Amino acid sequence: MGPSISFEDYTTPNFSGMISIMDPKSSWACKWLHLGKYVPGSYAMAVNDDPPDELQDILENKGIKLRHG
Repeated sequence: MGPSISFEDYTTPNFSGMISIMDPKSSWACKWLHLGKYVPGSYAMAVNDDPPDELQDILENKGIKLRHG
């Protein structure tokens, strides 16, 4: 079995802005930001750190592209 992974490995206090989503299908903010497919929750608008290599690999394998800048 691989190394133990905890949420601290995938979180950072180094972010800018937040959005909380309650109902992504009817929210004008979600429509404007193209977040209609997100699930309810709170999200950082921009993360100012590079994700760990392992997370980048996971995202790439799932076809999720990171947006920089």
